Amino acid sequence: MKNLLYILLFIFISLSSCKAQLVVNLNTFNQVEDDGKYFKDLDHNFDPFIGTWEYQTGNTIFRVHLWKNEMEECENGNAPSYYIDTIKGHYEIVQIDQFGQETIIKTSNKNVKNTSTPYPPIIRISSTDGQYAGGTILNNTVPNSSRFSAFGIEGSITLTIIPNTSPLQATWAGEVRNSLQLDDYPTDFSFPNNIVLTKQ
Repeated sequence: MKNLLYILLFIFISLSSCKAQLVVNLNTFNQVEDDGKYFKDLDHNFDPFIGTWEYQTGNTIFRVHLWKNEMEECENGNAPSYYIDTIKGHYEIVQIDQFGQETIIKTSNKNVKNTSTPYPPIIRISSTDGQYAGGTILNNTVPNSSRFSAFGIEGSITLTIIPNTSPLQATWAGEVRNSLQLDDYPTDFSFPNNIVLTKQ
């Protein structure tokens, strides 16, 4: 009987401490108060961007892997956290030999320095219309990039769907942000920029 009382008390406390979470359309982010809300990709605007994209020149391929990250928690100062769907990703540059074998030249999906800790996804973008996605990128494949930032060279990135293309294509454009105002800060990324990617 005593155990049953403890179980019921535990269930009551657990249920009373749960906060209701309001699911709202991602399109309303920054238009409504965000405390405790979940900004969800209800219109499936992320779908065209999710997957693997490639740009090939000669025997070198620049490959971008993008996936949907649902319900990412964002701390909100003293207010309750909010949650949001995002698109995250990594990239790699590979070289293809005469036998079709790929050798990785650069990859952002690696461990931090000499540790077993993997880099978090270096691409973080969002879309509210299914045609344009924009956000941030951290270029962690530049030599000595940790001198400029803990995770690499910071920048902005856009992916814009080109209408009526089959297979689907999108423009990829980035810009380095020299937020540290250093004279020797890199002015470009160590991967192709201002290109057209094809969805695989």
